[in-house]
Amino acid sequence: MAEWTDMFDQHLNVTPPLSDDQLRQVPARRGVLLLAGEGGEPITMITAGALRGRLRTRLAEPHEQGPRRTADLRQITRSVWWKLTPSHFETDLCFLALAESIWPKRFHTMTTVKPPWFVHVDCDQPFPHFARTREPLGAGGLAVGPLPTGRAAEQFVQIVQDAFDLCRDIKRLRMSPNAAPCAYAQMADASARATARCPWTTIAASCGLRRDSPQATAKRDATSLPS
Repeated sequence: MAEWTDMFDQHLNVTPPLSDDQLRQVPARRGVLLLAGEGGEPITMITAGALRGRLRTRLAEPHEQGPRRTADLRQITRSVWWKLTPSHFETDLCFLALAESIWPKRFHTMTTVKPPWFVHVDCDQPFPHFARTREPLGAGGLAVGPLPTGRAAEQFVQIVQDAFDLCRDIKRLRMSPNAAPCAYAQMADASARATARCPWTTIAASCGLRRDSPQATAKRDATSLPS
């Protein structure tokens, strides 16, 4: 048997369709799952937040109506192997280590490395605003990060907008001072106060510029929305 088998926690011999007793032996926890064939040859490897549920889905009977989006693995799967992981990061790390051990010649083609998320703002722009991006280096300005997910970057932007009461409607901000009040300005709640002004001083403060700095003085009036 290949050395990669020692990298997994446990394995289970199966004969689909899986019974409830078989499924109960697979943990309903986060980890990496590998399906193997009759001779122990690896078929496919996946990550899951709940291994038991993911295995049930992958080895379920195909629906009678409509095309099947994934290959029918019931006919060739004879064992399942799993490695438990406590976090998203360790799940990805284990997947990469296992893929390199199982498929050393082609594991690079099976994985994709995505650039991390950043929050970017360029105070030299006519209408600076905070936005998430994966390409902060060529854009100029300031970048905060890296952040773990795009959602985390979006939440960071929302926190800054709430803290400094910044304009959230970038299209209307660019139309200033001729833009009508945006929907956020008309909402009567704490997260989007009923105001239609977005002064440059709040953006300058968030970018670390003084009120009397040349940039703030030159652009203070240009970024004000009408009341």
